[in-house]
Amino acid sequence: MNKVLNVFFVITIAIGLASCSSGDSSDNSLINGFNVSIDGQAYKADNITATQQFGKIIIETTNADERGITLFMPNYTIGTYTDAIIVYSVGQMSFDYINRDSSGELNGSVTIASLNNNIISGYFQCKAYRNAEAEPVILSNGTFQNIPVTLGIDPLGEGYYFALVNGVSNTFINAVADKINNRIHVAGVGHEHSIEIDLPENIGTGTYTIDNSDEGLKASLRNNIANSNWYSVSGTLTITQLENEWIDGTFTLSGIDDQGNEKAITGGQFHAPLVERN
Repeated sequence: MNKVLNVFFVITIAIGLASCSSGDSSDNSLINGFNVSIDGQAYKADNITATQQFGKIIIETTNADERGITLFMPNYTIGTYTDAIIVYSVGQMSFDYINRDSSGELNGSVTIASLNNNIISGYFQCKAYRNAEAEPVILSNGTFQNIPVTLGIDPLGEGYYFALVNGVSNTFINAVADKINNRIHVAGVGHEHSIEIDLPENIGTGTYTIDNSDEGLKASLRNNIANSNWYSVSGTLTITQLENEWIDGTFTLSGIDDQGNEKAITGGQFHAPLVERN
């Protein structure tokens, strides 16, 4: 489901709240593919992609009526993850439901039951919320069986955006570099965080100081869950490649959040397509 992943990923991630009913679906009787009950109605994926990157794994699916489910697991090893992110999308509306309640707590789990020769199987369950007011949907008895995993930093060739936010690794879901009004906005958009670095369009390869001046380089980070902004007060950006409508680079940032708490963004790296915007 390229609209949820549009790469790869998401990018920031918290801990569990409550669980839905689950069935131990790790035996050999599982049907190959990806299946789950959503509020008692069967969902079977028609398209399935599993990708490993930065030690994490994402399984994304869609079906014929344009619904989709994506699983984000923090490790590429056998185990049960209560800090996994589960997204249920409806039609053209990405990120419609997520296993995070209004307090920001995750619930449910994803279990990797077997992993042999990059073939993955397991099961999952959760409550997924659209907003604080709406009733959650129940994802139960979810299974994924014999799914081949693609390895690589950018297996879909669509770009990537990665950083450690206060020591927590974040693979952002969307990576793009928009060219607007003689500026380039290099952005990584994830479920929990979004990072944007704003630089002059005439920049070349090299290392630069992020000083947040009007004419220089600026950077900001948004916590999408808390609906708050962090602002960079210092940092560095290294552009390693800028050609063929792509921009590559690495970065570190030191910033503050809305409450004045210090934040550190380290190990940042991106490979993003340059897109002209009117």
